[in-house]
Amino acid sequence: MVLTTLVLLSILYHRTLKQGLIIIEEKMAEKSKMKCNVVKKSDRAGKKRMVKACAGGKEKLIHFGATGYGHNYSAAARKSFKARHKCGTAKDKLTARYWSCKKLWAGKGGSTKSSPKSKRGKY
Repeated sequence: MVLTTLVLLSILYHRTLKQGLIIIEEKMAEKSKMKCNVVKKSDRAGKKRMVKACAGGKEKLIHFGATGYGHNYSAAARKSFKARHKCGTAKDKLTARYWSCKKLWAGKGGSTKSSPKSKRGKY
């Protein structure tokens, strides 16, 4: 029996059993089929969201937001994040900073999950 294992962060694995062998199929987000500037759930391990960012004739697939951490869970945390990442100057759509500031930390109504106790600051 042959077992093939691929370990890539940006690939989801789909396991099927066929003739006694485990076959691992790759499934990646197809950038060509995605709409520009529409945020969706990320398929990358360790990331919350992804977006096909389009600006100035360029396209880029961006994954942003660390899983395991809450986002936008209090006014004080929002203020601290925006100051730390300089959200007021985030204008380039081809950066994860722009999308984090715009979608994860934009205003009230975010995640009710706070950061893990081992990582928690003063909020």
